[in-house]
Parts: sequence; structure tokens; C-alpha cells
Amino acid sequence: MRAAHTPTAADAVMVAMSIGALVLATAMYWRAATHVYDLGPGVTPPVPLARLTPQYTMAARQAKIQGTVRVRCVVVKSGVCRDVTVIQSVDPSLGLDGAAVQALSAWRFKPARVEGKAVASRVFVDFAFALR
Repeated sequence: MRAAHTPTAADAVMVAMSIGALVLATAMYWRAATHVYDLGPGVTPPVPLARLTPQYTMAARQAKIQGTVRVRCVVVKSGVCRDVTVIQSVDPSLGLDGAAVQALSAWRFKPARVEGKAVASRVFVDFAFALR
């Protein structure tokens, strides 16, 4: 029968270092996987493939509201918009902001690229609402 191994201080240090290395590697992977690029040097911008035009709401039309809604989103590696947010509002109570968010959420993109690889990127889109 073999004698039981009693852990030593060196064993404890080795286990702690192994766990630390695993946590560090996981954190580095997670950070790289969730990095969102802003457009600029070295980043090929995403290209819209399918665009939906926002619809003027009846309430905004009757109130004769005009203006530009600026919307931001993150185009993920698959080309879909996530985290769609209004940056500049026209009048949130009459539905134009919601129409702009809904339209951009439906857009599809060829994703941005860094060194030839698809990456998540932040984009801004302006939707102009004008009565004719």
C-alpha cells in the first residue's frame, strides 16, 4: 500500500500559479473576443448590405416634426447590429427615435476588418426626417 502524499508549500504555490495563469488567459481571451473597434486607421469600415428606411410616424407627421436622429450601434462579426442607441434625438415622444432604432436594428453589414479579420465595430448613422 502506498503512503498518502502530504501537500507541501511548493505544491500549493504550483496550484496557485496554475489557477492564476488560467484566470489570466481567460480574461485575455474574453477581452479580445469582446473588443469593439472605433473606425480609424487600420480598421476597414463595415459596409451596409441591407438597409431599412425608418417610417415617419403619424404623430410626428401631424406635429410637423422634422430633423435628424443620430443612432449608434455595434456591428458584430456576423454583420448584425447590437446595442442600438439614440445619440441625438428629434422628439422621443412622437416615435421618430424609435423608428430610427428599429430601422438600424434591421440593417445587415459586411463587418469591419482589422488585418483581414472580421471584428466588431462601432458605427453612427444619421436618419433625416423631412416633410415633403
